[in-house]
Amino acid sequence: MNIIESQRLALKWIYESLKYFSPLDNGAINDPNTNKMFNELHLFLFLAYRNRRHFTIENFEIVELISQFTEPILLNPRYYEQIQIDPHCFRINGSSIIFYLNYKNNRKLESIIKRTYKTARDITPEIIPFRKMDLEYNLYLASSYLNKDGKDYAKMQNISKTSILASKFDLINFSISEEYALTHSLFYLSDFGERPIFTDNNDEIEHSLLTLTLKNILANDMDLLGEYIINLCNLNINNEVCDIASKTLFKSQRKDGSFPAPKRSKRLQHGINHRVNQKDYVNQNYHVTLVALIATVFLIKSKNGDGQNIK
Repeated sequence: MNIIESQRLALKWIYESLKYFSPLDNGAINDPNTNKMFNELHLFLFLAYRNRRHFTIENFEIVELISQFTEPILLNPRYYEQIQIDPHCFRINGSSIIFYLNYKNNRKLESIIKRTYKTARDITPEIIPFRKMDLEYNLYLASSYLNKDGKDYAKMQNISKTSILASKFDLINFSISEEYALTHSLFYLSDFGERPIFTDNNDEIEHSLLTLTLKNILANDMDLLGEYIINLCNLNINNEVCDIASKTLFKSQRKDGSFPAPKRSKRLQHGINHRVNQKDYVNQNYHVTLVALIATVFLIKSKNGDGQNIK
């Protein structure tokens, strides 16, 4: 199966599962998992619209249908008022609105971000560095839109100096959470491939990405594997390893278009049967499917010669 066809099937599965992403249905507005799903859906939309030229017309039509589903939710006071009541909600709710600002433009949502994005910083000083980078990335995108200067990127760079990117990368003892800290820190610092990264450990970063990519091929962990593929593409590292990883990822795709969650997850992995309802199935597999979709975007972009180099 080629990348474009795999992308189409995954988009179709996400589109057909959209009702499970709405934080306004069945009292889900206070459900952290549903809010997380909705936020991560918008990260995909943000990256898809940013890289629109790398989609086929047919596949981007599905992206636009997904966006049309989320639009009335973002404009519903039950959703956006959370961010005005509690600044802690900015990292989740704010990032969804930021997609809409950048690619749809709405004065009401713009005014909400203007009132809230400055108060969102330093409200949770206890969070670990890569989660701070998560917050700072949203603030950077907000300031880039509102002020057109992107000065908040420097603050994210400073946080990266205390993150896992500044460590000596003891790969043997890396935990799953440390692997996610590595992949996500690189997402934010590189602005998903829009910026080359500059750290004191770039050689170690490259070695870690290659080693951990191969490790996750053997572990059959499609979620982390997809995240490593995204970073390999964004940083233009070792096309041969990336090709092997991509073939492994796409081989795992199910007939319905979804990708399988890692076996380390607690829930059942295989299909829908009498023990797994559709909602649980979507909750289980949506993240790895969104990651795989984002990987298709950057694989196609990389093949089109638009990757950044690690510096």
